[in-house]
Amino acid sequence: MKKRWMASLLMGASCFTAVQAQVSVTPEIGLGTNYRSAFEAGWTPTVKAGASVEFPLSSDVFSLESGLFYMQRGYEDLTELFSNQSGAWRERVKVNRHLLQIPIKAKFSWKVGRDVKLFCGVGAYVGYYVGDHYKSERYFTDNGSYGGGYEGWYMNRFYGDGVNVSGDKASEVLKWRYDANNFDWGVTAEVGVETNRWVMKVGYDLSLGKESSADPVAANYHTLTLSVGYKFSLGK
Repeated sequence: MKKRWMASLLMGASCFTAVQAQVSVTPEIGLGTNYRSAFEAGWTPTVKAGASVEFPLSSDVFSLESGLFYMQRGYEDLTELFSNQSGAWRERVKVNRHLLQIPIKAKFSWKVGRDVKLFCGVGAYVGYYVGDHYKSERYFTDNGSYGGGYEGWYMNRFYGDGVNVSGDKASEVLKWRYDANNFDWGVTAEVGVETNRWVMKVGYDLSLGKESSADPVAANYHTLTLSVGYKFSLGK
């Protein structure tokens, strides 16, 4: 019995060592595009960079993948008509948000050649916005003149220019800019190919987190990226 117990222990240690030896890190960088569902601005360019860490659970077939990534998200919005004693105007607001993201995915791989693998993965992510960039261009409607622009880096704050707007809708628009949430979560998926440690993949991220306290849980940002990376093994 003791010999069997020792043999089982050694076999388990050997399997753990074999799996541990295959843990890998893949630095990646990619370009893509994202779309904000609530607005009609269309798709805007984005960048995604970071590193994934792969933990094999079954040799060459199934693994868990996590990591840390930086991603840009952005959109444009033309507000409704605002007014005060000075006149009436609309604002074209350009928003660029900066997100740190941690995904957790189940990954499946198939060997299709001597040094070539196809893979796909699906899972979820959590994220945190570390900075927001708002740019506003103001268009006056009283005489058609261009009212100038305001730009600056703020942490979840819109610029303050001392202008008092009237109406509930205007107040709601400005309130959102002050109350934008930092936390985000959603689902993520990928398909790609690996050859001679080089990795190329297409990724999709769907943001489901509330962007403001008044938002429902819904599909907010759709993000498509094309990334390349190089895999480094942490084992022998």
